[in-house]
Amino acid sequence: MSFKYLRTLTEKSTLGFGKYSDLKVGDLIVSKKQSYLIWVYYNCSMIDYNAEVLQLLHIDEEWQIDKPGIEPGKDQELLKHYLDGIGGTYKFKLVAHNRRVKRAKQRERNYKYRNVETKASLQGRNQGHK
Repeated sequence: MSFKYLRTLTEKSTLGFGKYSDLKVGDLIVSKKQSYLIWVYYNCSMIDYNAEVLQLLHIDEEWQIDKPGIEPGKDQELLKHYLDGIGGTYKFKLVAHNRRVKRAKQRERNYKYRNVETKASLQGRNQGHK
């Protein structure tokens, strides 16, 4: 006889399954993977979150479900509800932010490699040449 227990996850809990099995819930929230955590909440019957995590995921009392239990498709309803509530611009702002971060990292890498001198130029400098 096997028993399955309802797991109530906190920010410091490791997910333990799926494509982000080794990451903590808080790390996924910081990494902007909230949609995956919301999907897990509505599609995995034995996974629940504490009140703090539910608040971070914007799952209010009206959107919460009884656990153990599932409601497939409700995750998409929740995401659509919040995107409509903010005018659908959240995704655009996130994409623009990611582009700025990538450009800044690329500039930093270019600057680091631009200042590397070759062995021949260093030998010439040591020999008294320009």
